[in-house]
Amino acid sequence: MNWGGIFLLCYFVLVITFGFTLLTTEIAIGRKTNQSPLTAYKEIHPKWRGLGVLACKM
Repeated sequence: MNWGGIFLLCYFVLVITFGFTLLTTEIAIGRKTNQSPLTAYKEIHPKWRGLGVLACKM
């Protein structure tokens, strides 16, 4: 028996839930700071600059 369908179902559920949450968070941060994600995280907190770089690399 092949469990590929269950894997895809779980994968799509996680992509939709986490992906949608991260996308809306990134849009909200960008609107609040009026900057790109690369520099917006640094505007919120100086230690979070790496998150902006990470978000742009993904």
